[in-house]
Amino acid sequence: MEGWMGGGMVLPQYRRRGIGATLTVELESIARKLGYKKIYSGTSTANSLLERSGWSYIETVLYGGDNVSIYEKAL
Repeated sequence: MEGWMGGGMVLPQYRRRGIGATLTVELESIARKLGYKKIYSGTSTANSLLERSGWSYIETVLYGGDNVSIYEKAL
């Protein structure tokens, strides 16, 4: 089973405090508990966060006029 992780946004004034990393870990944990074996995420701003968290880059796509990088992570 595969799914998407999305909506984990942190307001600019609260970034660089580990909040995004904590959200990512918790969302991964929930997906794992729900039985997902692989999850995907798209971002135009949090590439380094996903890469530091062990996600693998797949490709960049144009979505709504923005370049969005697509990542995957095996759980």
